[in-house]
Formats: sequence, structure tokens, C-alpha cells
Amino acid sequence: MIYTENLLEDIIIKPYREGLQELSVVTGQTSPAFIHHLLYSLEKLELKIIIGLANEKTIPIWDHNEYVKLTQNTGRLSINYYLGSPPIHSNIYIWSNQLKTEELVFIGSAEFTRNSFSKYKEVMTRVNHLETKNELLGLQKIISCIDPNVYNQVKFLSNRGNSNNINTLDLIKYTNGRPYVDLKLTEANDENKVPLKSGLNWGQRSGRNQNQAYINVPTHIRNTYPDFFPNQKEKFVLVTDDGYHFICVMSQDNAKAITTSRDTSELGKYFRKRLGVELGNLITINDLDSYGRDYVRIYKLNDETYFLEFS
Repeated sequence: MIYTENLLEDIIIKPYREGLQELSVVTGQTSPAFIHHLLYSLEKLELKIIIGLANEKTIPIWDHNEYVKLTQNTGRLSINYYLGSPPIHSNIYIWSNQLKTEELVFIGSAEFTRNSFSKYKEVMTRVNHLETKNELLGLQKIISCIDPNVYNQVKFLSNRGNSNNINTLDLIKYTNGRPYVDLKLTEANDENKVPLKSGLNWGQRSGRNQNQAYINVPTHIRNTYPDFFPNQKEKFVLVTDDGYHFICVMSQDNAKAITTSRDTSELGKYFRKRLGVELGNLITINDLDSYGRDYVRIYKLNDETYFLEFS
């Protein structure tokens, strides 16, 4: 059977709902935002991924760091980088149940990314599992993303030396020529005030985590640049100019807010630390004035990765 539409539903969601919870994937490329979405949407999914183009298309260090974080935080993810030659450009999906008594296999053009499963025109087909299982299980030249030696074996984009630290100067150069928008951190109608109970102070209400925060995306920005940000509820990686990174999501009505996906206090903690404000305290215009900046500039690096500049 050939699949060209509704790939996310037919290749991922439907097999999971029918009781197949273990998915093994060989793919040229993947993305942490897409993996994050699936792991936290499908709470019993166990995911094993081999990235076949790891040494052909350099993996950004922030993507690698998110793979490590997801592996450690969920206990349901395994990511390996293929080091052999030639690199693997195949896309193979093998579903199985815990007893290995049932398998479902798909192959085709769709890489394990949000764009391939929701935006691009791809072709997938279901095949007999015997035709592909050995190719998946027989790969030898691989290294886990959590292996301490991975930094000596895999070349990452924008890391500092053989480490997981982001080379921020290199990353800033990477933004040259990229589209960007400026987002104010002050009141829409009064640049001399920071919102008291929204934006950076979203959590400053009774019964809320005082550090909860979001970055407001005004209507005129969304209307002027309709394709700049992802759609509502879509996740993406936000990398900062001082070397941090977060899985974020477009939230609230009309995708008017950028928040961190799992813990909505992460951005609030980040900005308070950067501004020198005690965690849990109100951020005021004096804090922004002392820092010297009342807006953030956000660059679009690709459909699932954005760069926040606040220097």
C-alpha cells in the first residue's frame, strides 16, 4: 500500500493506537522538536533512532544536547549516530509490540521530521518486515548520543572544542542573512512599563508558579510575517546567544505567545537570571533599563530552530 497523505496519522499515530508501542527508525535526519512532540503526546512510545547522515550533514550541537536531555528525561528514547560509509539516506520505520510477536514496517522518502510528516510531499509504503529488519539491526558503526566518546567521533555544528558547549560566536555568524523579528518585552501601548501579569510576569498571580513567562508575539508581527513562526501548538528549538536552548511551543489564542513546552517557568527563570532578578520576583522596567535592552531579536534558522539574541 502506498501512502502520500496523512503520514503522521497512518505511519505513526494509527499503529500506536493499535497497540504497537516500540518504534525503531533508521532515517537520514531527525529533529528534537518532533521527537519531543511524539514522546510526550504518545506516553507509552518507546523510540529507537539511528541517524544515517550524522557525519554527512553536521548535527547542530543544540540538537544533540536536546537528544541527550530527552534520552535521560524520558527513559523511552535511544538515539545513535551512524559513523559508517557511505552514509545512510534510507528511511525505515519498524513497529513492534513488547513481545515482538507483531511487526509493521514502512519505508519511503519521509525523514523523521515534522516537515516530512506534515508539510512536504512524501511517499511511504508498507513492506514485509523480513526485507528490512536485518538492515536495521545489522548496523555496526554507530555510537549513542550519550556515549562520552561521541564528541571525538561525531562532528557537531557550533560546538566549542570536543564538548557539548555551544560556540556562541560561531552561532551568531550563522545568523547572517537569516530573517528576524524584534519582539518587545514591554507593554504594547507603554514602553515604560513591563506587563504586571503577562509576558515575563505571567506567573505573578495567585496560585501560579511565579517564574512562569512567555514572549508575546503581537498581532501585527503575525500578520506581517505569517510564515515566520510555527503554527499554534507546534514545537521548536529556541537557542539563545549565551548558549542555552529550550524546546518551545507557540501557545495561546492565535499563537500569540512563545512558551517553553513542558515547564512554562523555564523562560521566566532564564530571563530573571540574565537580568539579575531574584527568582520569583516581578520584572520591572528598571530591570530592563539596567540591563540595557527591552526587546529580543529572534532569527529563524529553519522551520524547527530559532535563535534568540538579547545582548
